[in-house]
Amino acid sequence: MPSPMAHISYIPSPPLNSYIDDLYYIDGPAPYSRLKVLPMPSLHLMVNFGSDFQVHQADQATPVATCSEGWVVGLWNSYQVVDWQANVRFFGVHFKPDGAYPFLQLPLSELHNQVVSLEALWNHLAAELRQRLYDAPTVRAGFAVLERLLLARLCVESNELSVVHYAVNEIMQNHGLVSIRELSKRIGISQNHLCTQFKRI
Repeated sequence: MPSPMAHISYIPSPPLNSYIDDLYYIDGPAPYSRLKVLPMPSLHLMVNFGSDFQVHQADQATPVATCSEGWVVGLWNSYQVVDWQANVRFFGVHFKPDGAYPFLQLPLSELHNQVVSLEALWNHLAAELRQRLYDAPTVRAGFAVLERLLLARLCVESNELSVVHYAVNEIMQNHGLVSIRELSKRIGISQNHLCTQFKRI
């Protein structure tokens, strides 16, 4: 019998762990040829070394994206269907709900319901990252490559980002049972201003 698909997870060191849930590596035969992916409250960055993936919107036969070398998956409000190839191999970054902005440095609303190539966001850096990961002798060495590059990309946290970071933490700690009005009072800004900061970041 073929070996099962390997999934290795690694929690990065501070300060990256404030923005990232984990770095991960997946390798081996795909358990399914097609996978239904439910909406998740986080963004993912992936660097691929296997065959291309095709992503379909719910109930759509034509793929909305073909993922080859590297890509970023934004927040979706419906499920996606992913066509897996026979063998899968890629590194990934699982951002916290408010964690991707300091690295991508664009409003995350622009990635809503989108799968975007990493090259479109990082230009030549995307190819450099992929080559360094390919050259890494072990999975752990690959995680170290990812950590170094993400640290280099980490922008200084602005006051606006701090506001969103605080608000997201409050929402998570209260399991979503906190109103925008209450959050605005705790932070000391208007509801409109808080909503604007979420849209900007």
